Amino acid sequence: MREIHGLRPALPRAPEATTRPVTGPSFSDTLGSLVRSASARDAQAAAHVDRFVTGGPGELHETAIAASKAEIAFRLMMSVRNRLIETYREVMRMGM
Repeated sequence: MREIHGLRPALPRAPEATTRPVTGPSFSDTLGSLVRSASARDAQAAAHVDRFVTGGPGELHETAIAASKAEIAFRLMMSVRNRLIETYREVMRMGM
């Protein structure tokens, strides 16, 4: 749309299509990373518990902290899972 001298168009111009390359990890990579992180935290907590129970090196507070980190990672993973399922169901309910 051409501008008339001194007047601007009434409607703003439509944004131009962006063809920027996608940067960063993919969605599936991010989810995989989340699951691997939760699994690693769980393995660390289990190792701390095993060391504590067998009298190995380590303190009770370190074991409790490792268990709390594992629980938080698991809850985060489950929250993301639940949100994804909820979103999928919402999309499936949409009329096309």
